[in-house]
Amino acid sequence: MRLLLDANVWYPAKPELQAAGHDVMAVEDIQPSMPDPEVLHLANAEGRILITLDKDFGRLAVKHKLPHRGIIQMRRIPARAQARTVIEMLMLYADRLTLGAIVTVTGSRKRIRPPEPR
Repeated sequence: MRLLLDANVWYPAKPELQAAGHDVMAVEDIQPSMPDPEVLHLANAEGRILITLDKDFGRLAVKHKLPHRGIIQMRRIPARAQARTVIEMLMLYADRLTLGAIVTVTGSRKRIRPPEPR
Protein backbone atom coordinates (compact mmCIF):
# COMPACT_ATOMS: atom_id res chain seq x y z
CA MET A 1 0.00 0.00 0.00
CA ARG A 2 1.06 3.60 -0.56
CA LEU A 3 1.15 5.47 2.75
CA LEU A 4 1.90 8.99 3.98
CA LEU A 5 2.91 9.34 7.63
CA ASP A 6 1.86 12.59 9.24
CA ALA A 7 4.58 14.40 11.21
CA ASN A 8 3.06 13.27 14.52
CA VAL A 9 3.47 9.55 13.77
CA TRP A 10 6.49 7.93 15.42
CA TYR A 11 9.21 8.21 12.76
CA PRO A 12 10.70 4.70 13.36
CA ALA A 13 7.35 3.33 12.17
CA LYS A 14 8.44 4.23 8.62
CA PRO A 15 11.12 1.51 8.23
CA GLU A 16 8.86 -1.01 9.97
CA LEU A 17 6.11 -0.32 7.44
CA GLN A 18 8.60 -0.43 4.56
CA ALA A 19 9.89 -3.78 5.81
CA ALA A 20 6.29 -5.02 5.67
CA GLY A 21 6.27 -4.14 1.94
CA HIS A 22 4.55 -0.75 1.96
CA ASP A 23 5.58 2.31 -0.06
CA VAL A 24 5.94 4.93 2.68
CA MET A 25 6.52 8.68 2.57
CA ALA A 26 6.78 10.77 5.73
CA VAL A 27 5.83 14.43 6.14
CA GLU A 28 8.85 14.63 8.46
CA ASP A 29 11.09 14.11 5.41
CA ILE A 30 9.34 16.77 3.32
CA GLN A 31 8.25 19.65 5.56
CA PRO A 32 7.53 18.82 9.23
CA SER A 33 5.46 21.99 9.73
CA MET A 34 3.22 21.38 6.68
CA PRO A 35 -0.35 22.54 7.41
CA ASP A 36 -2.97 19.81 7.67
CA PRO A 37 -4.89 20.72 4.48
CA GLU A 38 -1.62 20.51 2.53
CA VAL A 39 -0.81 17.13 4.11
CA LEU A 40 -4.20 15.80 3.07
CA HIS A 41 -3.76 17.24 -0.43
CA LEU A 42 -0.31 15.63 -0.75
CA ALA A 43 -1.64 12.23 0.34
CA ASN A 44 -4.48 12.48 -2.15
CA ALA A 45 -2.26 13.69 -5.01
CA GLU A 46 0.22 10.87 -4.36
CA GLY A 47 -2.53 8.24 -4.01
CA ARG A 48 -1.53 7.49 -0.43
CA ILE A 49 -3.50 6.53 2.67
CA LEU A 50 -2.81 9.10 5.38
CA ILE A 51 -1.61 7.77 8.73
CA THR A 52 -2.03 10.24 11.60
CA LEU A 53 -2.62 10.78 15.30
CA ASP A 54 -4.52 14.00 14.57
CA LYS A 55 -8.33 13.93 14.62
CA ASP A 56 -8.50 17.16 12.59
CA PHE A 57 -8.06 15.20 9.36
CA GLY A 58 -11.44 13.54 9.84
CA ARG A 59 -13.01 16.99 10.14
CA LEU A 60 -11.21 18.20 7.01
CA ALA A 61 -12.33 15.15 5.06
CA VAL A 62 -15.92 14.98 6.31
CA LYS A 63 -17.02 18.51 7.17
CA HIS A 64 -14.91 20.36 4.62
CA LYS A 65 -15.10 17.53 2.05
CA LEU A 66 -11.40 17.65 1.19
CA PRO A 67 -10.57 14.70 -1.09
CA HIS A 68 -8.45 11.87 0.29
CA ARG A 69 -7.47 8.28 -0.43
CA GLY A 70 -8.27 6.92 3.01
CA ILE A 71 -7.18 7.87 6.52
CA ILE A 72 -6.06 5.85 9.51
CA GLN A 73 -6.35 7.89 12.71
CA MET A 74 -4.70 6.41 15.79
CA ARG A 75 -5.57 7.61 19.27
CA ARG A 76 -3.77 6.59 22.43
CA ILE A 77 -1.62 4.07 20.54
CA PRO A 78 1.88 3.84 22.06
CA ALA A 79 4.64 4.94 19.70
CA ARG A 80 6.21 1.50 19.43
CA ALA A 81 2.85 -0.07 18.54
CA GLN A 82 1.95 2.38 15.76
CA ALA A 83 3.48 0.45 12.83
CA ARG A 84 1.96 -2.80 14.05
CA THR A 85 -1.43 -1.08 14.40
CA VAL A 86 -1.24 0.33 10.86
CA ILE A 87 -0.32 -3.07 9.45
CA GLU A 88 -3.28 -4.65 11.26
CA MET A 89 -5.69 -1.96 10.00
CA LEU A 90 -4.42 -2.41 6.45
CA MET A 91 -4.90 -6.16 6.66
CA LEU A 92 -8.47 -5.74 7.97
CA TYR A 93 -9.68 -2.73 6.00
CA ALA A 94 -7.47 -2.21 2.92
CA ASP A 95 -10.40 -2.55 0.52
CA ARG A 96 -12.40 0.14 2.33
CA LEU A 97 -9.42 2.42 2.90
CA THR A 98 -8.45 2.45 -0.76
CA LEU A 99 -12.00 3.62 -1.52
CA GLY A 100 -11.66 6.50 0.96
CA ALA A 101 -12.82 5.15 4.32
CA ILE A 102 -11.62 6.68 7.57
CA VAL A 103 -10.53 4.16 10.20
CA THR A 104 -10.15 5.42 13.75
CA VAL A 105 -8.32 3.17 16.21
CA THR A 106 -8.47 3.83 19.94
CA GLY A 107 -6.82 1.05 21.88
CA SER A 108 -8.70 -2.11 20.91
CA ARG A 109 -11.71 -0.19 19.55
CA LYS A 110 -12.05 0.50 15.84
CA ARG A 111 -14.52 2.75 14.06
CA ILE A 112 -14.88 2.78 10.28
CA ARG A 113 -16.48 5.68 8.46
CA PRO A 114 -17.40 4.42 5.01
CA PRO A 115 -16.08 6.25 1.97
CA GLU A 116 -18.12 9.14 0.64
CA PRO A 117 -19.76 8.46 -2.74
CA ARG A 118 -17.58 9.84 -5.52
